[in-house]
Amino acid sequence: MEQVNRDDDILFLIKRLNKLLEADFTKRLDEHGLTIAQGRILFFIWHKTTLSKEEVHQNDIEERFSLSKSTVSGMIDRLVNKNLIKKTTAHRYVNLEVTDS
Repeated sequence: MEQVNRDDDILFLIKRLNKLLEADFTKRLDEHGLTIAQGRILFFIWHKTTLSKEEVHQNDIEERFSLSKSTVSGMIDRLVNKNLIKKTTAHRYVNLEVTDS
């Protein structure tokens, strides 16, 4: 019985930590006028292009986040308008990159 209580305590702490991290993440994004979804996409693009040195295309975001083409297109347009990402054309694909801002 002791193990069950300990597992419940750990699960409670993990859930609490998750809520605190999400609240902090939301607060930081709000300061920059971003939604959580935009923040996740921005981080995804940054991670792939900076750390993994991979190209990112719109369909990569669609697949990763299970979003429709029109939803991702709108989010990308808003991030471009905020000068947070830029589009560059390479062959028949549009690459997405995070800007310095």
